[in-house]
Amino acid sequence: ETDAVERAVGSWAGWAKGNDGVHEALMQCCAGNAGRSMYYVWDSIVTKDSGDVRVNLHLNRASRWLDVDSYLPYEGKVVLKIKDAPRVAVRIPRWTDASQVSCQVNGKDLPLDWDGSYIQIKGLKSGDQITIQFPMRENTVIQRISDVPYKLKLKGNTVVDIEPKGKIYPLYQRDHYLKDKAPMKKVSRFVSTDTIQW
Repeated sequence: ETDAVERAVGSWAGWAKGNDGVHEALMQCCAGNAGRSMYYVWDSIVTKDSGDVRVNLHLNRASRWLDVDSYLPYEGKVVLKIKDAPRVAVRIPRWTDASQVSCQVNGKDLPLDWDGSYIQIKGLKSGDQITIQFPMRENTVIQRISDVPYKLKLKGNTVVDIEPKGKIYPLYQRDHYLKDKAPMKKVSRFVSTDTIQW
């Protein structure tokens, strides 16, 4: 028998303010639902549909078809290591200038074959390495969250700073993401052959 409450390490700020992780009340419904939602996001990073392997999000992920090494938000760079994916479609973020996107397979430039917001790459074999690069974009926007205007500093789609700052448990204090070189480390990755059906 599993006690879900005891296994929910930490918590989710279901009623967080736009700039602060503390609110007058806390609910535990997010612990169960957010965990499941995170799995769905992780599972959707790489999908297979009609023989095409699709990279939908530029987040690190190992799969049975390919591995994704993302350098975002430090660098506009994504490296794909092919295992079993003869045809790959990679989504390019909409904030990217399509004319400045480049793609290499095993170090050789590849002309871009666009299908909507995806680049199509065909004729791949196990051991091939795809490198996609594009300039990172920084901008500032005003966003209303619960009727409060916040000034958000973005690098790509990542919020790196917010004003006004939170006072109790400030969110989005991410100056380290403003660096132009991604910190790297070697890790072991687990690749499941099963998909969880909730």
